[in-house]
Amino acid sequence: MNDKTIAIYCFLDDLFKVMGRKTAAHCKLSDAEIATTALVAALYFHGNQATACPVYASTLWDEND
Repeated sequence: MNDKTIAIYCFLDDLFKVMGRKTAAHCKLSDAEIATTALVAALYFHGNQATACPVYASTLWDEND
């Protein structure tokens, strides 16, 4: 799973660079990282993003409490 996740990230990062897409300066995660999280959640965790990236999800939910 780790090798596939890294391959997905590298592909998306290169794709966004070729497309000329730039991540906003105030963002904590790159567009490739966000897209990778969504794809990994769909592929391995039945679309459950909270399970795919528990650290990010718990940080997000703690800030909203």
